[in-house]
Amino acid sequence: MKCFFLDIDGTILPFGKPIPGSAIEAVEYARRNGNKVFVATGRAKAEFPSLDPIVFDGYVYSAGAAVSIDGKLIIDLHVSGSDHEELSSYFGKRGLHPMFQTDVGTFMEEETYDLFQYYSMKFIGRPIELGGLVRKKMPESLLPRKYLYLASEGGFKANDVQRELPDSFKYVPNTLGFPQSLAGEVQMASVTKASGIRAVLSHLGMDISDAVAIGDGSNDIEMVMDAGCGIAMGNASDDLKAVSDYIAKDIEDDGLKDAIMHALGE
Repeated sequence: MKCFFLDIDGTILPFGKPIPGSAIEAVEYARRNGNKVFVATGRAKAEFPSLDPIVFDGYVYSAGAAVSIDGKLIIDLHVSGSDHEELSSYFGKRGLHPMFQTDVGTFMEEETYDLFQYYSMKFIGRPIELGGLVRKKMPESLLPRKYLYLASEGGFKANDVQRELPDSFKYVPNTLGFPQSLAGEVQMASVTKASGIRAVLSHLGMDISDAVAIGDGSNDIEMVMDAGCGIAMGNASDDLKAVSDYIAKDIEDDGLKDAIMHALGE
């Protein structure tokens, strides 16, 4: 039995388009033949798009900060209050625009939302439809699971953050399609999609050699390297392709089906 872990954007779901029929068929085929299929995404639960009619065995949310199996939450991690205060202060000092990802929504100031959609139109050509965006200050009763942030054009570069973060955090390149100088992500240093995958496997009594990780972005590198079989989509970033065991076809050329069938040896 294999345990599949699939990224969403650029792997299951083409940007701005519906899920390919071949992808739906391949996931259903894998599950029908006794395999487990999970989503492994940087998105929070509130940001999920509709993936109907696909049924999954569970989810790795927020790049590993939350993990659920059959509706039961087995990993539930948040940034500590002191670390959150330190990072929020740093964002302010550098003139960066943070977005705080929680289970009930991703909170941001109105100015940050406007900048987000401006970059979406400028670099992607359309507004990004991301569920759960909340245009107001995050309530003090909440703590984020991870952060997204934007830099102003001509200001401090977003990817320079990686040189200045405290040890409790790690920088992750953005997968939004924006220039890396204008957007990035920050998550807890000990948390990755790979750590979430290992939690799933431990719960199921399976080994990392049973895992198949399929993705397309830089934030998939750890899970693709860690899994027994790591697959990059044909439309994946070059750094992910460089560490993968197999490069599948493009997502719009039945790429997910190609990846799943390769892992099944069919």
